[in-house]
Amino acid sequence: MDFVLGTLEQRGIETTVLDASALGKPLYDTLGFLERGTSYRYKLRDGLLAGRFGEAPRAPRVRHAQPKDLSWMLELDFQAMGADRSRLLRALFAQAGVRVGVLEGRGFAFVCGTQIGPLIARGPQAARALLEAVLTLEFASAPEVCVPAQNPQVCTLLEEQGFERQKVLTYMERGPARAADSSLRWAMTSFALG
Repeated sequence: MDFVLGTLEQRGIETTVLDASALGKPLYDTLGFLERGTSYRYKLRDGLLAGRFGEAPRAPRVRHAQPKDLSWMLELDFQAMGADRSRLLRALFAQAGVRVGVLEGRGFAFVCGTQIGPLIARGPQAARALLEAVLTLEFASAPEVCVPAQNPQVCTLLEEQGFERQKVLTYMERGPARAADSSLRWAMTSFALG
């Protein structure tokens, strides 16, 4: 961890965030991470995916993202996260097999394998439309999502769609706090990518 944190500091990254398990939290406490909230790991209940694949999305305005969408997506992501994640999102956008749905100017959702996220949306209607649209995609196994508890509406939305909570984690930060709008965050990328 010292090596990783040193490398991040050398690259000019001032704030590091992570989701800590109960076993890992004491280590992160000693490294200067502070508790900033809770994150949940959800997974779609077995058998609920069958029948959704290939359905027409209920929200016809959700479409596949195009390169021209990246500029507004990056702006919205910056508002949600309080950090420039353009390198990450551009890399994900260009990665083979990653699927991205957008609701013009209101939100976007990435799907990487069975992981849904990031899902950034302006309000519950946009989040619902994006989630319902991505659940019509083909998945090799039940999709999973990591969500911030700071947005209380996200748990309700996931549970209405048939997701079950699998884990509770501690969301932690090290470094200066970021000006972010957690109400825009409906799913995070992954434990590995932030």
